[in-house]
Amino acid sequence: MWNALPGEVVETAIDYKRKGCWYGTARRIIQKSPYRIAPCENHFLSCSPWQIIDYDQEIIEKKSVLKEITNGIIPESVTDPEIITGNPLGYRNKLEISFTDGPEALATMAFHVRHGAGYLPITKCLLANEPINTVLQQFQESLWKARIVSEQLKTLVIRSTRAENVTASLYVTHEDFPLPTDVVLNNRLTGYRVIYSDPKYSDTVESKILAEYGSPDLCETVLDKQFLFSDQCFFQINVPLFEIALRDIQTHIDTEHEMYDVFSGVGTIGLSVQAHKVTLIEQDPWGSGYARKNLSLHQNALSKIVEADATKYDAYRKNAIIVCDPPRSGLTPKMIQTMIKANPVRIIYLSCNPITQMRDIKLFSEGYIPVSLKAYNFFPRTPHLETLIVLDRIPA
Repeated sequence: MWNALPGEVVETAIDYKRKGCWYGTARRIIQKSPYRIAPCENHFLSCSPWQIIDYDQEIIEKKSVLKEITNGIIPESVTDPEIITGNPLGYRNKLEISFTDGPEALATMAFHVRHGAGYLPITKCLLANEPINTVLQQFQESLWKARIVSEQLKTLVIRSTRAENVTASLYVTHEDFPLPTDVVLNNRLTGYRVIYSDPKYSDTVESKILAEYGSPDLCETVLDKQFLFSDQCFFQINVPLFEIALRDIQTHIDTEHEMYDVFSGVGTIGLSVQAHKVTLIEQDPWGSGYARKNLSLHQNALSKIVEADATKYDAYRKNAIIVCDPPRSGLTPKMIQTMIKANPVRIIYLSCNPITQMRDIKLFSEGYIPVSLKAYNFFPRTPHLETLIVLDRIPA
């Protein structure tokens, strides 16, 4: 139920049903929670539905949810009772923007309506950092000036670093798209691409690059090491909180054992935690390409990148340390059995979905025991929570 808090009495509309569960959005608050606050933005349900709850109470609610999810799976004795937090706003280094009809039917930036059809126009997003919002507003002015209409556009992806370098990729639906250049000349973009994305596909796919200015590469410093990436590949959204998680991972890494970084992306975890020898495993061509660049940048001759499907990888060496940061769907049973068979001394599991993570931890229980659980509020003002679990091999 969206737009509702625990204990509230609301009038709701059912949006849809899936797997026996009804999903809805509160249309009227009959009896409100004492922790309800006014949202900062009218599009909050699309990007940050927990803007309506006091931030301290958000942490309390997430603690309660985490305790329920981990009950009977992770011993309380190894669970850190605190959720590590950071800035509740301005933390995102990436935005993906859609478009709708605005003034004079011109293209206006928008977010999808949650659980519904249509779009909500936006002028900025408070979850994003200031450089992104500055570029977003200048982009909007440029599109209006060029008289671009929404049917010509699919998606705008804006990405930034803490050094305030910003790149953007504009996905369009026509190969003869008119290319407004003032968006490059008048703002702070270090790289800008206009990409034709075949409209017969609903996903934002790259069919043809129509124009490219500057460089698509961004460079972020993580634990005093530089990492190259772009808006085409996965990179953590909330870098300050990610660094805290990396330091926690670092305490469980040693120089005696080879390390595998599974779903490595551009190699941020494996190359930042100072392991002696690292094998990065990544299938995505953009992620593995930047991982290769970062290996070269760090001059780590003992480490390597394996471009492979992590769900099918089975070449782990014995007595290694395996670190995995899978997508929200988690690991597959076959992956877990392959890892157990490799007999690693330790498995470090970072997850953006504690529910699938707990499902997987139960499958590891035949050979591994949880020795640490930490939680991080990577995505404030949303229901999401990041969790880090360390599993040690049970002595024979």
